[in-house]
Amino acid sequence: LEEEADAKAKVNQAKVLIGVSIGTTAALALTGAWIAFHMGTHISNSISQPLQEIERASQQLAEGNLNVEITYHGADELGNLAESMRSACAFMKRVIKDTDRLMKEMAKGDFAVQTECEEVYVGDFRGILNSVNQLEEQLSETLGEIREYSGRVALGAQHMAEGAQSLAEGTVEQSN
Repeated sequence: LEEEADAKAKVNQAKVLIGVSIGTTAALALTGAWIAFHMGTHISNSISQPLQEIERASQQLAEGNLNVEITYHGADELGNLAESMRSACAFMKRVIKDTDRLMKEMAKGDFAVQTECEEVYVGDFRGILNSVNQLEEQLSETLGEIREYSGRVALGAQHMAEGAQSLAEGTVEQSN
């Protein structure tokens, strides 16, 4: 009888331990799920927010706005991407600002204008500087030819005026 009571006590004790074990396991599982959810949210936000900022900057760049601001800085791949975008925008700003200055000076008649930053005209941008230089040469040549021809026209007009003057003087002398 004592053995039976002892066995029942041990069975009850085992049932309590099983219940505590199940409760502890459930609590640990819920805590782990909560931690995993919050870590996943944090990791997702730490990736998606910089990507969204870089995407907005890319869209603005595609729309012709080089004054984009990318605030994300990091020592990871996204940080490298953000820095590359900032560098590309700054580079293109220099090319466009210098090209704009060159064209404005040429529009004012200054065909001796030179780039202030030839080093930025690399890759596909080199063609822009080459075209501006060719335009400058062609316009200078054309204006030189116009000057030459207008000088010839002026000289011809002067000869015609002298001839007309002589003819008028001859007409006056004949009528006398």
